[in-house]
Amino acid sequence: MKTQGTNKPVNKFVLPSELTFKCRKSKCLKHRGYYLGKASQVRDCFPDVDAKWCLDARVELPLQFVKVNGKYSPNPEDKISGECWIVCPLCAGQTLAQMKSKGDAGCHCMRHYGDDLEEHECSLVEAIVPAHLHNLVVGPEKCIRSNQAGALDLNKFILFAQLAEHFGYPDAIEMIDSPNPRAAAQARGKIVKSVELVAYRPALCTSK
Repeated sequence: MKTQGTNKPVNKFVLPSELTFKCRKSKCLKHRGYYLGKASQVRDCFPDVDAKWCLDARVELPLQFVKVNGKYSPNPEDKISGECWIVCPLCAGQTLAQMKSKGDAGCHCMRHYGDDLEEHECSLVEAIVPAHLHNLVVGPEKCIRSNQAGALDLNKFILFAQLAEHFGYPDAIEMIDSPNPRAAAQARGKIVKSVELVAYRPALCTSK
């Protein structure tokens, strides 16, 4: 994303943030050559891959790979071959010092790559959230913790927008409800990207 200066809007709804997101850098040597996703996801692109090389990182480690081999928001079929930026549910948004101040500096990042971790901060963007979204959880329906809340699955929302752009709305509606929309798009010659959120939190806004 390019801007003409610090904290100048990219458009009227999005602008670079003065806040940063704290994560960890690691070469992830113990998992070098592994794919990020589970076998069923990876085999959509590489049918002959042995399941032993598929990490299912978000569930089994559990870690979120923010950046892999220079690529932000990597896909399940991406393979670890260089420096990675990682975070886990226990350390997300905290420095090591902040975690120690609470009495426990251990996390899944430390457990897997404790000898090869460097603290890092990612830049962020801020988005204006329409007032009618104030009570939504950003994530799938399983993240809802209140009977009064709804869910905004940004991954599915952005995926549908890409499908609509490539195939038109009627086909996109049919494809988004299929078991694997990304594989359906690839079968028709188009690659669509998924978005992985680092953490699910309530969407906040101020209505004026």
